[in-house]
Amino acid sequence: MQTFLIAFRRLTAGLLLAAACQSATCQSTAAASERIEQMLQTVTAAPLQSSSFLVSYVDFQSLYATTEFERDGWRDLEGSPRQRAEKQQFDALRRVSSFVPYLPYVKLAGDFWLDWLGFDYTALDWTVTIDEPPEQIVYLGFDSLPRDAIEAALAARGLTRSPGEGAVFFAKGEDGAIDPRHRLPGYPFWGELGASERLALLPHALMGSRFAAITAAAVEAPRLASDSEVTALLSAAADPDGGASLLQFTLIADDFSPDAIVAGLMPDTAPEEARAQLEVQAPGPLPPFSMLLLADRQTDAGDEALVALVYDTAAEAGIAVETLPMRLAVYRPWKQTKPLLEVLHVVVEARLVEADGKSVALLRLTQDPAYRGLRKPGLTYRALLRAYVQRDLGWLTWK
Repeated sequence: MQTFLIAFRRLTAGLLLAAACQSATCQSTAAASERIEQMLQTVTAAPLQSSSFLVSYVDFQSLYATTEFERDGWRDLEGSPRQRAEKQQFDALRRVSSFVPYLPYVKLAGDFWLDWLGFDYTALDWTVTIDEPPEQIVYLGFDSLPRDAIEAALAARGLTRSPGEGAVFFAKGEDGAIDPRHRLPGYPFWGELGASERLALLPHALMGSRFAAITAAAVEAPRLASDSEVTALLSAAADPDGGASLLQFTLIADDFSPDAIVAGLMPDTAPEEARAQLEVQAPGPLPPFSMLLLADRQTDAGDEALVALVYDTAAEAGIAVETLPMRLAVYRPWKQTKPLLEVLHVVVEARLVEADGKSVALLRLTQDPAYRGLRKPGLTYRALLRAYVQRDLGWLTWK
């Protein structure tokens, strides 16, 4: 723990300035940074040992702040105040882009979370999902965990409790099984499958997977706080001086080699033609990178998306800073006749950031002033995640 605290002092030193910070934006930014630190000291780093992984984070407190939704007492409101609060809440949730469908969960069963889990869904402060089913891990995080209420709700639903080192474990059903007879649509731990539950109650989160071994390994493994690449990327994205709030992000490790991009992008095209097209759309050298960050950030001026690549040296990151804006200016997404920047109506700013012994190439994609107010917030981040799923990120191929 001492190592974690020392490693994070640099991440939070410029952010935890609430005593000197008077503006609501600055206070919100400091609180958002505290939640990121809390998350990094909670979430397992074990999947980072894999050659491919996804870590997706959502800060619900910061999202609600963008629409001025007040969580406390909103269910007691009546008439137009209640309608206004519900609209603010759903406007915030619509912005979520995650590999767990939180908005459909809420629409299906938001009123049942208190019985199922011991807390209202609006009480969530942050969430993390790692990888995809069936190995997926989900964290529901809290600044102040309602431990007693959670334990009581899980016991009432028949989960077996077993204390362990560093966590209290809860289990129900056969390990890894799917049972459609006991489906709970809207339940955040794979309720649509009627799946088995293997949960762990941690100091700041209720975590779970479908397999006892995965849950136990996640409790025992080092945390994300111990990974310098992760902390470097988030230090670069935090922007303590600019007053921006990091609302959600996805960490990605994948194969962005030319062969992998060609194979995924253009399955019906001859390899030689696909490579020739990629050369045109992805000019210039780009050193291989080990981890990618895509993020959604809110500033006083509006929303912006971030793309960050982490490198061991400033020379490598500097090449990326020079190359990526050039590629974005010419890269055309699938079935589009215009470059990506024109499709998204954004402008790009690139810079090199040194953090935690690493070098980060950081791109800010901000809305073109001519189109400000004409699109929904978070659209650029959503488009980048969709492009990743569709293997349409050829502008990030290294060569």
